[in-house]
Amino acid sequence: MSIARRVKDSLKDLLLGKVRPPEKFFLGQDGEQKEVAVWLHGMGAPRDVTNRHSMASALPLTICVAFDKDTFLSKRSLKGLSLRFCEREGDCRLLGTIGLKHNGISIPTNGPTLYFFRVASAHSYCLPRLHLWMSYLQQAYRNWRQPLPPGTMTLSSVDMRARDILFICPRLIDLGSAEENSRGNMFPLNVMGQLDESYFGFGLKDDKSPAHLVERAGRIALSTVPMRHGDLAYKLGPNHSKKNGIEWEELPFPTKPSPKFGVPVPEFALRVREMEVEVSRKLGSHIFFVVRVIADQRFAEDQEWCVVHGHYQTWRLKSRPSEFASSLAEDARIKRGMISSGGHI
Repeated sequence: MSIARRVKDSLKDLLLGKVRPPEKFFLGQDGEQKEVAVWLHGMGAPRDVTNRHSMASALPLTICVAFDKDTFLSKRSLKGLSLRFCEREGDCRLLGTIGLKHNGISIPTNGPTLYFFRVASAHSYCLPRLHLWMSYLQQAYRNWRQPLPPGTMTLSSVDMRARDILFICPRLIDLGSAEENSRGNMFPLNVMGQLDESYFGFGLKDDKSPAHLVERAGRIALSTVPMRHGDLAYKLGPNHSKKNGIEWEELPFPTKPSPKFGVPVPEFALRVREMEVEVSRKLGSHIFFVVRVIADQRFAEDQEWCVVHGHYQTWRLKSRPSEFASSLAEDARIKRGMISSGGHI
């Protein structure tokens, strides 16, 4: 290796850290994630909203927070709110904060009342400040080198930082199945979140066909994927771009009918939740669906396919180098052979 190359690598290690995992990092979790808690601050005592919030749209980044049924919040009470992402156990260290500003939208449902927020500020504490800001600069440089077509909406820098913080929380990647007149589609999605015990929310890109298929069908089945089959599910990303849906026989794995709706779901699904659409709302780049869980059946226990931000994966395994190395290998296995998922993940 040349001296210039060694100097360049040493400088990268100094500015970005010796370990530089991908921003989108796949990992397996045993059931519902319990390591990160999300707290809403600014309304008296902090409220645990770990299972009462969801990313609703990517452009502009919009976050949904669920409150009790028939809740009314005044303009004054909606000011100065923030989400704080903390360790659930141990020292309960603060991992990141997102300042919220209400965008004027609220949606009452037969369950929770939903309020929607844009991002006012975003601060991550998973990496040393130098490494963090250098990674932001590197990201900005990549975006400059590969600009999007004219007129394309782009994330602001604060929205990019907030998106990274949202994925400090390990988040499931499910396969969604929807069908209309025997023609349907199956696609990965992870712009989603639990809103209460019976309600769920997810966003699908308005310019992709699955969003409008779900609108017409009025229902969806969400399948939890075992980590060991994440590579098969990841290959379905391009299904987001198939305007006429898919032929079920073309899927790279066997399917079975979902218990309630009879829509095809993966035979390997660990859990299938069948949901009816109660409300849908266009929010920027995405249509956000508020759905009620009609049936929820678990078929097996195994590690569930999730995604986190690489900054958090570096932080959580910094004292476990062998485990970090194996997690990098597993992440690479799932992504191998795929240039782009074409979807949300």
